[in-house]
Amino acid sequence: EYKSMLYSFGMDVMDQINTHMRISAVPLVATALLSERHMGFHKDDLLQKSQFLLDVYQEVHPRAQDTLVESKEGLKGTIEFFIESGLVSRWRDSTEDIYYFNSRNKVRLNLYKNIFVHHFVIPSVIALKLKQGPQSRESLLQDICFFERLLRYEFMFPRSYDFTEALDTMLNFSQAKGLIRKEEGGNYIICNEKEKEIRMLSRIILPFLDSFHVAIDVLLSEKVTFPLFQKKLVEVFRAGHQKLLLLGKIESLEGNLTVSYHNIIHFLIDEKILEVERDNNRNLVMRKGNHFEKLIKLRDSL
Repeated sequence: EYKSMLYSFGMDVMDQINTHMRISAVPLVATALLSERHMGFHKDDLLQKSQFLLDVYQEVHPRAQDTLVESKEGLKGTIEFFIESGLVSRWRDSTEDIYYFNSRNKVRLNLYKNIFVHHFVIPSVIALKLKQGPQSRESLLQDICFFERLLRYEFMFPRSYDFTEALDTMLNFSQAKGLIRKEEGGNYIICNEKEKEIRMLSRIILPFLDSFHVAIDVLLSEKVTFPLFQKKLVEVFRAGHQKLLLLGKIESLEGNLTVSYHNIIHFLIDEKILEVERDNNRNLVMRKGNHFEKLIKLRDSL
């Protein structure tokens, strides 16, 4: 009952924050900069990517016009802000400008991106699933509900949020923009000429999924022997993440850079995949839960 009360209070606070929060285009440009493996973009390409994300945001956010603060000189002004702050550099030649960032600035750009990445969860899930092949509206809705449950400690949607309406809004927008089309059988498929935009959307959610893949692989390996302190388990997760990052098997930093693996542990405890108790020194100790075998099914679902 106490936890239920806290959750309800937290949701009320979040609803009020979402109602009154105002943001600039900075997270949009940061997301565009992080949308590819490479770290340099032609000026027009970066502006087009940023404008596309702005169009998506204005479509999926019911109060986009009230929440988005106009930047001086628009998206170009936001890019200039990044240059002046040292996050982005400009390389000039006689014909064009190229904007690029150094790997050491990737963390800072991710922090900007994470300011409102939750607004792109549903578009990103839809894009990710469509990249895997034709999808029906019903299967997309099931996938959205699965990922909402999977990432419930990362993203909290307002209690009044209608996932069916959000799905239909994004599908209608995507068809109107020529991103996808509906086949005679009712399935949706990507329009080949818009594959770049779909790929960019699909990559937004990847850091969070990469973190889940790392956690599951670590738990199913011989690297973990239970019982284990929760703090130590997070360290093992992050060491595994860094190893795969260096080897190029994943390309994403940890989801939200600070608490993703703690959030994953909370999810695994809720699902009874892991259990937690306190020792005599009040340290949190992790053990295998009664449903530990569900990890394999979860890995296959991802």
